[in-house]
Amino acid sequence: MRITKCYLVLFTAILFLSACKSSQPTASTVIVPQIIKETQIVEVTRIVQETQIVETTRIVQETRIIIAEVTRIVHETIDVLPAPTSIPMDKVTPIPPLELPVDVPIEMAPPLPRALHTATLLSDGRVLPVGGSIQPNVQLADVEIFDPATGISTRVAPLHTPRHDHTATLLFDGRVLVIGGANRQQQWLDDAEVYDPFMDVWTVVPMLTSHGVQHTATLMNDGRVLVVGGSIGSSQQTDSVEIFDPQTNSWSDVMPLASDRASHTAQLLDDGRVLVAGGGSAIGVPAGGDALVYDPQTDSWIATGPMVNPRIFGESVQLSDGRVLVVGGINLIDTLQEGTNRNSSVSAEIYNPASNGWEATGDLSQARYGHVMLLLLNGRVMVGGGTVNGDCCWTDDSYAHEIEVYDQWTGLWDTVEELPQAGVYSAGVLLSDGRLLITGGETGEYGTTFLSDKWFYTP
Repeated sequence: MRITKCYLVLFTAILFLSACKSSQPTASTVIVPQIIKETQIVEVTRIVQETQIVETTRIVQETRIIIAEVTRIVHETIDVLPAPTSIPMDKVTPIPPLELPVDVPIEMAPPLPRALHTATLLSDGRVLPVGGSIQPNVQLADVEIFDPATGISTRVAPLHTPRHDHTATLLFDGRVLVIGGANRQQQWLDDAEVYDPFMDVWTVVPMLTSHGVQHTATLMNDGRVLVVGGSIGSSQQTDSVEIFDPQTNSWSDVMPLASDRASHTAQLLDDGRVLVAGGGSAIGVPAGGDALVYDPQTDSWIATGPMVNPRIFGESVQLSDGRVLVVGGINLIDTLQEGTNRNSSVSAEIYNPASNGWEATGDLSQARYGHVMLLLLNGRVMVGGGTVNGDCCWTDDSYAHEIEVYDQWTGLWDTVEELPQAGVYSAGVLLSDGRLLITGGETGEYGTTFLSDKWFYTP
């Protein structure tokens, strides 16, 4: 019996040991390999690495830059595109979609002789000379873009209508609004054209009334343009005032002047109002005062105090302290006295918005009419060109060669340099680098020589 129990115990022990030995490999086979296989899910994160869509967006951003550069090149060369043959007068001509021709050659040409033209500084630092006269009775539709960095002029799309003695205003969106003017065939013009330098397209924008020549166009703080008065025919002027809205390419009438007025100047004041200074009426002195201020908030006009020397064809700039300097031109009283020569003026005066009054300042060393006047980056004012003999009987000695600079802090003028070729009815612009660019003009006996030259002046 004992022996049997011993066998049973021994047999049980053997079974237990066998079970223990067989369980060890089972435990070892469950571990690391299976865990490693399960952790291979981490390889799925390679999909995230493969989703390099982020890198693709970088490529898209780069192609946008390339497209922008291409369009700039095309804009300079698109002058071969034909202008529309007809413009609907009941609505603004729509701007066509952008096209990017690749084989359009650049048309580079020497600048044309021009006078009574405009020169506008574009948003990219280039200059847009528009229209003007090439001969006394020949007006231009030609337009060019001049690059001050290279000195190269590129011919671009022409105006729909040749014109001189117009105005040109750079809009906030980079387009240029050209208003009115005149030409030999159509006389005084009653339309406006808008130039898009990115598309190289001119769009006709019919006006509500005619403003002809010798009107003013002032860019206001809200981006709209205020157009005041003008000469619309022989001994005919207008009291009309209207506003152009670039957002809608449309015009609206606003409060007219107290009487017709032309040959005045206009400047935007710091408070958003517009100063209209000087000018004349078809019958002499315009009603309402020597100078007026327009308030776009109330659509109303108020008179300033009397000017020191009421004048026509003066030039004006707003000084850095907010006051307005008016210089030269022709004394209005002289134009009303029969037998009196319409000689240019040496006088200058300043409008102070705080007092709504005028005060005299230093005289020019040389009388000027039809001159260029620009505010420099250092706060001083440059005057160049013009004629000393008013609007009659010019000779080679009639033109003002000296460049004079006004110091608003001392009220004095200094002669700093001479123009290489003096003329009247030139156009000037202050460049982005602080230099001045003067283009074209008339010179010679009776102003029959038209200039194609461009001059830089570095203050």
